[in-house]
Amino acid sequence: MDVNGEEEIPRSREDPPYQAISPNLDKLSRSSVERGSVSRRRILRAVLILGGVLLALAIAVIWSMVLS
Repeated sequence: MDVNGEEEIPRSREDPPYQAISPNLDKLSRSSVERGSVSRRRILRAVLILGGVLLALAIAVIWSMVLS
């Protein structure tokens, strides 16, 4: 309990601060990006999808500026 009589939230010193956002980020290693690995294909797929979304967003913004 703290000074106000409230219980403190226990904090783990082992978990890095990014664990709440991406729990498996600490498992990313050099072997994750080796040619032909499943992780590399997943990473590449995610990057391509993100790139496609960003490209579509950029096209939509430019298109709306041209039309106005």
